[in-house]
Amino acid sequence: MKTLFLILLMAQGLFASSLDVHRRVQCHLLIGDVTSAIRECREGLKSYPNEKSLQRLLVQSLAKRGYEKDALKAWHVVAAELKGEEKRAVLETLAWGVLSRASNSNQFVVQYSSLMGARLAKDAAAVEVIKNNMQGQNALLRALAVKLACEFRDAPLIDEIKRLFEKEHHFYVRLEVLRAIGFLGLKEMTEQLKQIITDDHALAEEKACAIESLVNLYESVTDADLQELITANRAGLRAISPQIVLHLDKYDQLPLLVPLLKDSSSMVRSLALGAFGHLQKRDDTYKDHILPLLEDEDPLVAITAAWASLSLDPLKAEAKLSQLCEHKNEDIRIAACGALVAGGDAGKNLCYHLAKKSTDPFVRLNAGLGLILKQFHVERGLKVLERFVAKHEGKLMWNQAGLFRVLAPSRVHHIPQVPNYPEHVDALTRLELLSILATFDYKKAQKGIEAFLQKENWGITHAACAMLAGEGASEALDVVRNLLTSKNAKIRVQAALVLAFMGREKAATAVLEEAYSTVSRDCKITILEALGAIGAEDSLPFLVRVLGEPFQINRVVAASSIIQCLYH
Repeated sequence: MKTLFLILLMAQGLFASSLDVHRRVQCHLLIGDVTSAIRECREGLKSYPNEKSLQRLLVQSLAKRGYEKDALKAWHVVAAELKGEEKRAVLETLAWGVLSRASNSNQFVVQYSSLMGARLAKDAAAVEVIKNNMQGQNALLRALAVKLACEFRDAPLIDEIKRLFEKEHHFYVRLEVLRAIGFLGLKEMTEQLKQIITDDHALAEEKACAIESLVNLYESVTDADLQELITANRAGLRAISPQIVLHLDKYDQLPLLVPLLKDSSSMVRSLALGAFGHLQKRDDTYKDHILPLLEDEDPLVAITAAWASLSLDPLKAEAKLSQLCEHKNEDIRIAACGALVAGGDAGKNLCYHLAKKSTDPFVRLNAGLGLILKQFHVERGLKVLERFVAKHEGKLMWNQAGLFRVLAPSRVHHIPQVPNYPEHVDALTRLELLSILATFDYKKAQKGIEAFLQKENWGITHAACAMLAGEGASEALDVVRNLLTSKNAKIRVQAALVLAFMGREKAATAVLEEAYSTVSRDCKITILEALGAIGAEDSLPFLVRVLGEPFQINRVVAASSIIQCLYH
């Protein structure tokens, strides 16, 4: 009887329908037995060689097992028959198989592309890749993984952020962890943030991030809680109170902040002035408390007081800023000009004077930008901007001078995580300035952008763009778009890269794909990243062809870009 049962079971296997095979393969995949799934698919295809569902499952099974070449061959067999969402699902699995295999690579570009692909896949495997990178050796990948964890918000990733808060020692990663706590609203970390703020040994940047995160944790604040912070012994805790009031837009709580205008800490006085300047609603209720700080011994406090006074007593405020724009310290001069620019319509005549007469090129530059922002003598501002970009050879950066964002000489240092980091900061800053010229259709904008794109050894990688988000990212430029037809091949490619990374311009895809076979290997990687940044499905056939190349880095970047195109 037992023998008869075995014979019947074997017969069932021999005469199983394609649907039965399909079900068995899916069961194997469900329990994670990929090897058996591949075997079942291949056996089933011997009996049903034209069964598209089995061919599709074979691609997915091979990809999950990490057999890249075999999966790609199987894809080419079935690709023409697949349509719509089914085709997209198989292609995603094919790309994900490449990324999964690469997640344990020692090469940064491979790991980075695997991480960015995981970001877009948004499944359980993606969470595991992000968690592994948060535990990895490369500091930049850990920092990026922390940023991605904020997008996913999965419990294992939040637990890992808490672990990094206790264990992480790398400066840049630690700052990202502190920001993540506020972004994710981890109120249970409130006391730990306060400890950093009151720690005399904590770095200023750490304290600033901790304060920012702690402020973000507040959804409301009572007068009693605010008073407790205002009267705290530690300046760091007192500094939180004006930021909470500003964060919650609590004009009615401004009276509680008045004592902070006479605080012993210049940082606290400056932050309190910031709250009054933003929330005072142009009334003069607090005028007698703010104006005396124009003569504060700390120049940054005096600058902030002058900015807050521009609507209260314009003559006194402008006189103070004019004086500080001639200060012997360059940082003070630039900060004073930044405050003037941030003052709205007030101070526009002083901006015009500084743009024409100041001997400090950075004061002239910031004053020129002020004229453009204030829509006052715009042509003068554009002329100042164009001359500066054309003649200034030093590196530039956007800097935060107290409450004010200003253009300043670059003090960015090389960091091991991003090659040529200072050059990237300078390039993106200059591109933003050129975009302002292009926005106003300034006659010399195209010439300046062409010169910019012809710079040797210049390139903006996807990693640098992620690292520098918010530090000079520029809108797509009409002038750059016109350069896609330039006779100079380098200008065409550089213009296409700018449009890809900064504007997601589909018009750049043809230029990039055409140039791919003629450029260096490093540039090939940048082009593949750019195609992913654009996210056009028309690029999928090109990217699939790259999966057949012998270089793993190229295949992984292409796989990451495939997922970006599918999820765009």
